[in-house]
Amino acid sequence: MLDYEKMKNLLLDVAWTIKDLELRVRELELTVKNLQKELESKQVFRLTEKQRKVLELISKGYTVSTIAKELGISNYGVYQLMGRLRKKGILFKNEGLEEARRMYLESIERALEEVGAKRKDEGK
Repeated sequence: MLDYEKMKNLLLDVAWTIKDLELRVRELELTVKNLQKELESKQVFRLTEKQRKVLELISKGYTVSTIAKELGISNYGVYQLMGRLRKKGILFKNEGLEEARRMYLESIERALEEVGAKRKDEGK
């Protein structure tokens, strides 16, 4: 049998271990929240459904008028969506449209790699 002092010390050790684990869980929760905020802040992940569709149709070589008919909007509406894609750095006036699509996909990959690297660093 354990004497009173040994039991007391053992219980204190268990209590400190539990406290350390609670702190670690809180730290991990904050890390997850920060990573979620970071992902949400990346403009690449904040495309509307119409913006995604416009980007997809552009990459297939559709004209503005064809995209407008496909989406059921005016040509002006397509130009507005393209303008928003330019503001987000996904589409540029002077580059090939297929290049714009490739850059968009690469930016998503880079963002995911950055998040993975941060998680790896925080796990050390």
